[in-house]
Amino acid sequence: MKTNLITRSILLILLSALMMIPLLGPKNPVFAQEITPEAPVTLLVNEDYQVYYFTFDTDKLAATKRQIQVYLPPGYNPEDKARRYPVIYFHDGELLFTPSGNRDCNFDETLTKMINAETIEPVIAVAIYSSDLRWDELGPWFNQNMGMWGGYRAGWHSSGEGDAYLDFVEDLKRYIDTYYNTDPGDTGIGGFSMGGLISLYAGLTRPQVFNRVMAMSPAIWFAQKNNDWSMDNHLLELIETKGTSIDQNVRFYMDIGTNEWAGDTLPEGMPGYPQVWEEGVDRVFNSLENYVERGNLHLVIEEGGVHEPYAWGGRFEVAMRWLYEGSPVNMAEFPNLRVFDPPQEVEILFTPTVAPTQNATATAETDEESPAISETDVHDQSDVNNNDLRPEDAEQQPENNLPQEKPNSLSFGWVIVVILFSAGIGLIVYVVARLILNKRNHQGE
Repeated sequence: MKTNLITRSILLILLSALMMIPLLGPKNPVFAQEITPEAPVTLLVNEDYQVYYFTFDTDKLAATKRQIQVYLPPGYNPEDKARRYPVIYFHDGELLFTPSGNRDCNFDETLTKMINAETIEPVIAVAIYSSDLRWDELGPWFNQNMGMWGGYRAGWHSSGEGDAYLDFVEDLKRYIDTYYNTDPGDTGIGGFSMGGLISLYAGLTRPQVFNRVMAMSPAIWFAQKNNDWSMDNHLLELIETKGTSIDQNVRFYMDIGTNEWAGDTLPEGMPGYPQVWEEGVDRVFNSLENYVERGNLHLVIEEGGVHEPYAWGGRFEVAMRWLYEGSPVNMAEFPNLRVFDPPQEVEILFTPTVAPTQNATATAETDEESPAISETDVHDQSDVNNNDLRPEDAEQQPENNLPQEKPNSLSFGWVIVVILFSAGIGLIVYVVARLILNKRNHQGE
C-alpha cells in the first residue's frame, strides 16, 4: 500500500514538472535572451546599396514590436568577415530610407553618394521606427508640461522612458553585431528633435556603447525641470554634474535652424519659437565645450533652417563628414551654414524666461487650439498657420502605429507555475507525513 502511494506521488510530481516546462519561456523575447528576430526582408537592392527590413521584439518597452531597416553600403559582402563596418543607429526611421509621401530625409541616397565619392568610409546605418509612445521613449526625463508645449499625441505628462528605450537599442545592437559584419566598438547614435535629445543623453550616459553622437535640432526644451526651461534644465544639469568625467572619446555633433516652428506661439509669459530651439542648442554647446576636448564638439547653425525632414537631409552630409572623417565640408557649397568649434562660444541672444504653472483643467487631447505636431514633432513650415497634419502624414500613420502590448507584472503562465509548484510541495509534505505516521503505527503494533 505504501509503495503504491509513493509511486503515485512521484508520478504526479513528474507530471507537474513536465507541465511547467512550456510556461517558463519569456513572454516578450529579445536577442539578449538569445532569441533571433525574424529573418530580414529585402526592401531595396541596386548596384550601389541595399536596404533590409525586419521586426524586432522587445520586452523593454510597452510598444513591443519594433520595425527596423538596415542600410548596407556599396561594396558590402556578407562573406567577407575580415572587413568590419562602423554602425550608426537612427531614431524616427520611418522618414529616413523608404518613406511614403514626400517627407524623405534621403539619408540612404546621401550616404551612397558620399561613400562612392570616398568622402567617408562605408558605414552601416540602422533605422528604428518610432511608435505612438515616442514622447515617452525618446524622453530621458519626466516632463510635466507636455500639453503646454503643444506636443502632438502628448498628454500633460511624458513618463521619461529614455533609459528603457536605450536598453532596447543595446539589445538591437547585439543582434546587429552578430548578424552583420560590424565593428562593435565603433557605434554612433543620431536623430532629430526628440531623437537628437536622446542621442545627446546616450553619448553622455553610455559612452562605452555610443562613441559618435548626431543631434539634429535637439529638443532641449523637453528637458525642462521646473519653470525656467533654459536654466533649470535636466540636460544642462547632467553636463555640469559629469563635468570633467565626460568621456573624451565621444564626438558630439549638433545643429539647429534659425526658423524652427517660426510663427507658432506658446502661453503668455513664455518665449516664442524659434527661440526655444536655438537658445537650447546654444546653451548645451557652451556647456559642453567646458569639458569636451577640442575636435570632439561641433555646432552648425543654418540661417533660415526649419524643423522639417528636407532641412535635416540637407545637413546630413555635413554631419556625417565631421563625425566620421573629422573634416568639414566646403562651406562655399553651404552658404547658409555657420560653424562653431571650441573655444568659440555662441552668444546667447535671449534672456531666461519662466514657464507658467500647469493649467489642471486643460489637456492636450481636448484643447483643439493647441498646435499639433506631426509624428516626428515637426510642423509644415511652408504654411506656419497650418498646424494640422498634412495629408501625406495622415497616410503614413497607420503603418507606423505599432501594436501596443503593455507588459504584465505577472503573466497567467507564471500563476499556473506557482500553483503547480505549491501543489507539488504540498504533495511531498503529505507523502512524508503519511510515511512517518505509518511508521509510528507499525512500531506501536
